[in-house]
Amino acid sequence: MTIEKISLNNITVFEKMDIAFSHGINILIGENGTGKTHIMKILYAISQDSQGLLDIFENSYKRIITDGKLLEVDRRIENPTEKETELTSALAQGSFIIEYFSSNKPEFSNLVRNKERTNSKNKFRDTEEMSLVDNEITLESDNEIFEIGVVSDDLISIAHKQKVKNKQKNNFIFIPAKDIISHSKGFVSTYNFREIAFDKTYYDIILNAQKGNLKKPEPEMAECLKILENIIGGKVELDGDQFVVKKKGGLTIEFNYEAEGLKKLGLLYRLISNGSISKGAVLFWDEPESNINPIMAPIVVDVLLKLRKAGVQIFIATHDYNFAKYFDIKSADDDKLKFYSFFKGNNNAVNYVESEDYSSLENNPLEEADTKLYDDVVDKALEDNKNE
Repeated sequence: MTIEKISLNNITVFEKMDIAFSHGINILIGENGTGKTHIMKILYAISQDSQGLLDIFENSYKRIITDGKLLEVDRRIENPTEKETELTSALAQGSFIIEYFSSNKPEFSNLVRNKERTNSKNKFRDTEEMSLVDNEITLESDNEIFEIGVVSDDLISIAHKQKVKNKQKNNFIFIPAKDIISHSKGFVSTYNFREIAFDKTYYDIILNAQKGNLKKPEPEMAECLKILENIIGGKVELDGDQFVVKKKGGLTIEFNYEAEGLKKLGLLYRLISNGSISKGAVLFWDEPESNINPIMAPIVVDVLLKLRKAGVQIFIATHDYNFAKYFDIKSADDDKLKFYSFFKGNNNAVNYVESEDYSSLENNPLEEADTKLYDDVVDKALEDNKNE
């Protein structure tokens, strides 16, 4: 499954947005609050739980919106069983996506832009009065299309359109900006039974990192592992339900005591070594440059470019000029690189521009910040010379 396009209507900071993605590497930049992480989470949440959504379609009510009318189709269940009731409940709550935006609220209030919706009375009964959903998400891949309608406290509709019959099973990986692997001990059981201030991306990444290592990684992946192993100075292994770094020379240290920048690379190493990131996978990485020594940025870019060549589709949100620029310098034409710059318009809604060439990207806050720094350095040098 390769993600091709997303359309958002009144979702988080986006009033109306249509984005077509590259099959290679997609680099999202922009000031804080412009929705970069939101886009990646929405893409990840729907893609990650697409099989669960399909189970709902196979075992419960299918609700789709057509020509502005809410229709119920294929209503085969006269007396729902307990399992089927659970599926119907999942459809009503939309938990498959809510958990990625809120740790404990079963509503869409953190997801929708407009909190009110007209004509919602009897939304499932009176099809004549049903209007189009105001808050919509459409995700399109090479395999299928999901159209999802929501309001502030409910999931209104899910429509599924399958493009091909033989679907390839994919891994979807979301690496959050904050480290959670250091705190993996007991996290999964706590998340399952307690309300904690972490969304589901943290839960998912721990489960993926805890998978057992492959006996023999693919040659392209083995090359990436060798590069990362040299940077980390060893291998990241699982000891019980927590992680350790086995350094070259025999020293073993708990992951919690590793340098912050090396933790990020150690997590990437772990995900590649156990096959979570492999051919056909889709990787979402939020601020990969944070806490990493700038001198390692080109090496990390090299690894990501190798992953792309191995068949991994990549989405990255970054605030770092050097990190983004290294992609521009090191990439080849067949790397299918695409840059997106997000910015707020006059109505406080977010817009974007895109380019396959970083230097041609307009409204680029990273470029503007770098230029301002250069100007300040020149001004300071001129001032010092004047005072001598």
